[in-house]
Amino acid sequence: MEKQHRHNEQRWQLELRKSNAGALASLRLSAYERLIVMLERSRPSSVVLRSNRSGMTCTLLQLEMIRNIREEFDHNVSLQMYVSEHTWASIQQAKSDISELFKVSYSKVNPDDNSMYLSNFVLEMEATVGNPAVENALRMLRIEMMTHYA
Repeated sequence: MEKQHRHNEQRWQLELRKSNAGALASLRLSAYERLIVMLERSRPSSVVLRSNRSGMTCTLLQLEMIRNIREEFDHNVSLQMYVSEHTWASIQQAKSDISELFKVSYSKVNPDDNSMYLSNFVLEMEATVGNPAVENALRMLRIEMMTHYA
């Protein structure tokens, strides 16, 4: 009887682990999706389009773009628990590089000019430099996701 009880308990624990693993897999997959969306929304061209409004100065646009990036990442910071440290570091590097692109672009314009000057400069810089950190972070997310789900 005791042997049967141990067997039933082991079977129940195994089923519980399987159920938890399935739930965790679903959460992890959702986290990958949200991180990919976050990185795509963080591309400089996307941030410029969302941030720029009529009548803004270059200073206001730069502040709005930096705020936009910070909020995007802050909103998704808890997702780091579903990815490796290396992948999370690449995501943080993407954020840093995007913010740096905004700061460098801002340094090339007159702060009081119409925000279109800064918008154009950001788009030109993005076209010239590209988004290597964003592309790297996306690649790492895809590789990590395929490792877990292929």
